Amino acid sequence: MRWSRHAAAITVIVVAMSAAGCRDRQDDSGRGAAAGDATDDSSSFELLPGTITPLKPGARGVDRLGAINARRARALRADGIDFAVRYVRHASSNASLTTRKEAEGILGAGLTLMLVQEGRGFRQTRPSAELGERDARAAVAHAEHLGYPRQGTLWLDMEAITAPGTTADDVMNYARRWHEVVDEHYSPGYYVGPVGKLDGDQLGSLPFEHFWKSAARVPTPTGRGYQLLQGHHREIAGVVVDPDTAQDDDQGGRALGLSPPSR
Repeated sequence: MRWSRHAAAITVIVVAMSAAGCRDRQDDSGRGAAAGDATDDSSSFELLPGTITPLKPGARGVDRLGAINARRARALRADGIDFAVRYVRHASSNASLTTRKEAEGILGAGLTLMLVQEGRGFRQTRPSAELGERDARAAVAHAEHLGYPRQGTLWLDMEAITAPGTTADDVMNYARRWHEVVDEHYSPGYYVGPVGKLDGDQLGSLPFEHFWKSAARVPTPTGRGYQLLQGHHREIAGVVVDPDTAQDDDQGGRALGLSPPSR
């Protein structure tokens, strides 16, 4: 069975790295704090401990824009949840999104962690290769500041692409450049959201090896299929989330998450 180009678990070596911190403050509505509240006194972070591993078929997960603090993470784990997907920034994000403290709490609860770039929306701005590069660099910087190890899947959220004049080529140019930048650091993944502009053949022609299906009715990437399937927004263990299920795609590929040392 092939998990993608990263075929085996990758043990994380803890090293020091310089980064700016983010304060762990988000409300129960699922929205982040203002950008001006995003920094604290932290000056350096170590890589988060654990092992990059493929998600097993049938693994249950959640994604949520709002914070999953340690208490919520423990409740989700007790309810049988295996992994959590949390958000990092794009170049124009105005929310604090995921913090180091939160990531440690998720791992400490026994959940595997993956990251996804906050959805830009593209309601006013057309996607382009230049913007794809800017957003990718912002997402990579945030992931590195958290201590997310290389080779873990970093997802691109593509949905609500409604800016006037936007073409499929615009979307593909953005996505290819985003992939090119992220691929130097992480394993790029593509979240296929509603109003994404691309059909199955166009999705399948992209260089991504990881695809995540939204809860909406969306096309399937030709020749690849999906590694994550998202369900409809609901409450699990008292936490409002989008539920997700892992599976092998058509090529035997699996999403790659950071599993805590105890798992």
